[in-house]
Formats: sequence, C-alpha cells, structure tokens
Amino acid sequence: MLWLLACAGTEPAPDTTPTWTEDVQPLFAEHCAACHASAGLAGFPLDTYDEVIALASVVATSVEDRSMPPFLADNSGECTTYSPARWLTEDEIATVVDWVDGDTPYGPELEPVEPTPVQDLEATHVFTTAQPYTPTFEGWDDWRCFVVEPGLEQDMFLRAYQVVPQNRDMVHHVAIFKPISDLSAAQVRSFDPDGEGYRCFGGANTQAGLWAIWSPGQDVYRLPGEAGVPIEAGMPLVLQFHYAPVEGEVPAELTEVRVELTTDAPPLLPLWVLNDDFELDPDTPNNADSQSRTLREMMQELGWDDYAESNVALHGVGGHMHLMGTSLRAEVQKSTGDECLMDIKRWDYDWHDIYMLEEPISAGPDDVVNIDCTWDTTGRDEPVYWGDDIEDEMCTILVLAEPTDPPQ
Repeated sequence: MLWLLACAGTEPAPDTTPTWTEDVQPLFAEHCAACHASAGLAGFPLDTYDEVIALASVVATSVEDRSMPPFLADNSGECTTYSPARWLTEDEIATVVDWVDGDTPYGPELEPVEPTPVQDLEATHVFTTAQPYTPTFEGWDDWRCFVVEPGLEQDMFLRAYQVVPQNRDMVHHVAIFKPISDLSAAQVRSFDPDGEGYRCFGGANTQAGLWAIWSPGQDVYRLPGEAGVPIEAGMPLVLQFHYAPVEGEVPAELTEVRVELTTDAPPLLPLWVLNDDFELDPDTPNNADSQSRTLREMMQELGWDDYAESNVALHGVGGHMHLMGTSLRAEVQKSTGDECLMDIKRWDYDWHDIYMLEEPISAGPDDVVNIDCTWDTTGRDEPVYWGDDIEDEMCTILVLAEPTDPPQ
C-alpha cells in the first residue's frame, strides 16, 4: 500500500503548454492571415509552423505589446469596445507567449484551420484613378491624391465599400475624401487637371471630410444599421493613397474602390473635431493639447445645418495625427457623465482605421466631443504647428453620427 501511494505521488502533472496545431495556428488563421499570407501585404508569411517558429521571439513580443495585430484603439472595455476588432484577448496573448516560452511544441497532426476567405463586394459602382501610377520613393513613402468623378445624377449614400489594390504589398492605406463645398471641389479639380494626381500628406489639401478609409487586413467595410454616408450629385471624390516602398523595380499601380451606393438611407454624417491651433515646444517628449466642439458646432462647420438640432447615435470613430503623435483620446462630455469614444495609448501613423462601436453612444446637440492629444518633438529645434507636410503635425478625430430625430 505504501508503495502504491508513493508511485501515485510521482505521476507527472499533465503538460498544459499550448501547441501549434491545437491552439496557436487557429489564432494565426483568424487574426494574422489577412496580411501575413504568402502573397500578403506584410512582406513575409506566417502560414506554417516553420515560418512562425523562425520568428517566434519577435512574434511573442509583438503580440504581448499589442503592436500586432495592428489595432490602435483600446478594445479592453476600459474605454469602450468595437466590432469588428483585430484585438487579441488577454487569454489569446497568453496562449502565444506561453507557446513560445514552452519551446513551441508542434502538437498532434491536425487539419489546419483555414483563414476566412476574402469576401468580394457586389458593388454598384467602381472607382479607379484615370491611369496607373508608379510611386516614387525618394527616401520616404509616397502620398498621392487623385480626383475621381463618380458621375452621379442624384444624391446617394455609401453603405459599404472594398478597396482592391493591384499590388497589396505597396498600397499601405487608402483614404477617400469628399469636398465640403463647390469651392473646395473646384480646388481639388485644379490640383489634378490631367488625372496624374498631386502630392498630399495629411489630407486632400483643401476643406474635405473623410468619406471612407481602408487599411490592410480589411476586406468589405459595411456601415452599421441601414445608414449611409451622403454624397451629392456632381461632387468629386479624392482618393488618397499611401504607398510603401517595395524591393526591386516599382510597379505601376491601379487600385479599384468598389462601393455600394443607395438612393435611400438614413444619413450617417462624418463629423470632425480639429485641433489646428496648437504650438508644440521643440525637443520635448510630452507635448499635450486639447480641443472640444459641441455636436451642433460640428454639424454647422461641415454644412449639415439641417441636422444641427438633432440628437444622434455615434457609431464610429477614427483619429489622425502625423509622425510625432504619441496618443489620442476622445470622449463625449454629457450632462449625465462622460463616455469614452476612443483611447489610443500608442499612436502609429501606419495604422489608420475607423473603429465601429459595438454599442452606439447617444448624444444631444449640446453635448461636447473632446480630444486630448500628445506629441513627442524630440530632436526638433523649432516649434511645431498644424500643417499638411510631413514635418508638421495634426490632431483630428472623425465621428460617424446618425441623426435619430432628423428634420422631416
């Protein structure tokens, strides 16, 4: 009996180290394959066990510090939550880290989980530039804007869109702007008279609101509910491309923007808070500044006067800074208490996105949207101001607002 008890006490504990086939590969198929495929944007694949273990320590670090998958807004619930979200839970992060720390065991032979296939949008309209464009990389990425004429005969609403680059490894992100007036429309047309595009960095180089944005890893963007972003008949669009350098000969690029437009939808209004009057101290690691607007002011500044007295449901939010930006937080200040819209604790210019709130936030015309911005100007010997160029800075947020009691 003593011998039996002694033997029972020496049984090894079961090995709980995650394995590639059972635990890690399914996570990579769900969260990484969209970019890290053999022909993906990321430049190197992470499809197979051998590909991942060759970069195991880098993978663990990138996952643990949340630089990968790239999703800047805090989705932990401390601020709010978004859907869809390229965001690993704490348990999923622990799975990857424990697997690497446990010497990356392979596990039993299993059929790998297939990545979610790319979905194609059944588009009502397809926009492209007038001609292919060959980016020029002279020590830096290339930002180029092209004016596109949708040719609409009546006002319409954007319900969904998909950006399909010809060379996915070179097109880093695409922003689509809509001029806010006939004057700004005339300006952008004058910038691009021959369809060859013009240099741009922060925006369209005129007064224009963000109409849509695409970043790597996204397929079809579908706007929430039944609402749509308006576009007026006869108004141009500006397609801004951020081209990233590639090895070898640079190919010509012709990107398709596929959209689903409808003639009847509740309006989803892109509204802005711009902090454009700051002065940042030179060579300072923590410059901070704030800006606020009521929803009424935001409506009026962008010409949505008919909705200026409306209550709204806030469905989405996105931010914009340049290369010195370090953090960006936005909240709605209401008489019933503040509600967090977005908290980006570590800004990265390379990963612009619009974050769709899992639960929309209700707000009234007198409620205030406030943004807090920080920048690091280390190494700069002169003050930094708002501007479109790469050596300038910005701090802006976009909110997608659906009027819940629009004028009849």
